[in-house]
Amino acid sequence: MVVKDYLNLWAGFYERIRNDIFLFCREGLRFEPTEQQKEALRLIQNEALRPSGFKYKKQIAIKSGQGCGKTTITNVAAAWWTLRWPGAICYVTSPAMHHAKQVWLAEFRRTFKNAHPFLQKFIHTTKTSVQFGTKNPDWAIRLVTASKVEAIAGRHADHQYIIVEEATGIETGIWETLIGTQSGDDNLTLAISNPTASNTDFGACFSKNRPHWHCLTFSALDTPLVSEDHIHKMKDSYGEESDIYRIRVLGLFPSKDPDVVIDPEWCVTATQADSLVCAEIGGYTKAIGIDFARMGGDENVVAQRIGWSLIHLWAKARCEPDDALQYAFDRQRQMGWKNNECEFVIDATGIGQAMIKRAQVGDRKVFTFHNHGIPASRMYANKITEAYFELANLLKEGVVHLPDDDILIAQLSSRKYNYNKKGQMELESKKVYRKRVGDSPDRADAVVMAFYRRTSVLGQIANIDHHKKLGPQYDDDAE
Repeated sequence: MVVKDYLNLWAGFYERIRNDIFLFCREGLRFEPTEQQKEALRLIQNEALRPSGFKYKKQIAIKSGQGCGKTTITNVAAAWWTLRWPGAICYVTSPAMHHAKQVWLAEFRRTFKNAHPFLQKFIHTTKTSVQFGTKNPDWAIRLVTASKVEAIAGRHADHQYIIVEEATGIETGIWETLIGTQSGDDNLTLAISNPTASNTDFGACFSKNRPHWHCLTFSALDTPLVSEDHIHKMKDSYGEESDIYRIRVLGLFPSKDPDVVIDPEWCVTATQADSLVCAEIGGYTKAIGIDFARMGGDENVVAQRIGWSLIHLWAKARCEPDDALQYAFDRQRQMGWKNNECEFVIDATGIGQAMIKRAQVGDRKVFTFHNHGIPASRMYANKITEAYFELANLLKEGVVHLPDDDILIAQLSSRKYNYNKKGQMELESKKVYRKRVGDSPDRADAVVMAFYRRTSVLGQIANIDHHKKLGPQYDDDAE
């Protein structure tokens, strides 16, 4: 074959695979990913191509059980992303160079063993890198141990890709340095790990920082790469409730942070629950929780539920509280809910005090919620603590449906509590939460108020009727 013909064939092959990561797998690597792996690859491709409607975040976090092929995915992703842009660079880092060399690079060689001859001729592995072509030494995948991350700290290149292997073990200072380098428009960070600890920067990707990350979980139960026999052995050896089973099989963090009220996994499970079933389990009760905010960065939030199904969530910053109240009234009307079958639960703290009388129009049932009010159970210090734990119990039981709202999940799953001098559980204040996390838990507060079952009406304890049936209209289109 003459050089010109070869170059023409290479050019055509290159154009096909650089724009389609799945074609790259099939034609380039002769590799068929599992369904779990396809989900991750689809996210990576969308980050590169940015199709209409895709929420571009530049950051992907994957927690995985053992044997799900997570290293293979990072091999494929690193090769495709780097190959796609001539001169692009990818850094692969982990807490120890041993892992990067003997695990990641060894797996890369196995992944490329059956690759198309074009790729085998174009891509070459060394002891600490993967080189693309021969003309540009910076067009490469480089292995960098996390303890020497200063080697890339000053680099802010276009098309820069960072893969963080064994991300749970990355120290905070190093994590911040890695993320800080990714300021370019076409940069991408992929953090992947067995979820051995939740109180880490990697763990925060799935809780308080979730709005900034695309989050995936690989369970060994859902992949053909792990045998049923192995699953049964793990179950028999450790038990399904053990942390070892959660981490190695389910790809879940150990049982929740003891200081956090709501496990993020409960919230994720709730987004996958059947909304109609949850509405029925909760007795079709109807409630709208409203958390008001003054003009500023905090949000006015309206949370609408039927039974244990949160069917609508509206949040808007820099709007008048009156607008939020009117929006709640509009939602009641749109659903065809009568005044005597719908409860409005209003935060009576701060600006909410002024909104109570405005809400008591006609014969509407207006419930006032005082954060520091007396709870029904003395094991809690106040009403807001009790409300959070009530929702936590429902979520743990798996009877709640939540919309797939990253901000809501982050707020619900990062609120902490402690014990006061009386031995009562007490939720951290909004002020403490804001200082620790950086925003206000407005969406979470509105939702827990909507689900709270012991709210006072005109100074009385309300008995919620759990037997009213859902009307003819049902709106499951949460914003």
